Amino acid sequence: MTDLHFPADPEALTPDLLTRFLAIRYPGVLVRDRRLIEQSDRGKGKASTADRMSIELEYSPGRDEGLPKQMVLKT
Repeated sequence: MTDLHFPADPEALTPDLLTRFLAIRYPGVLVRDRRLIEQSDRGKGKASTADRMSIELEYSPGRDEGLPKQMVLKT
């Protein structure tokens, strides 16, 4: 169990926080930077059941643990 919480503000989704989330399952991962590609809010009709963020991740060299560079996060 973890005390991590997904932030409501995309700006609060820092590389450090993403590393902490991902390291729960992928202990060697290290996110160096992130870029918000798109955000869809369910209340605005762009997403059906959950708010979504598409992000592009930049990992430290050799620390991607096989994870993709782009992810979709649902809240």
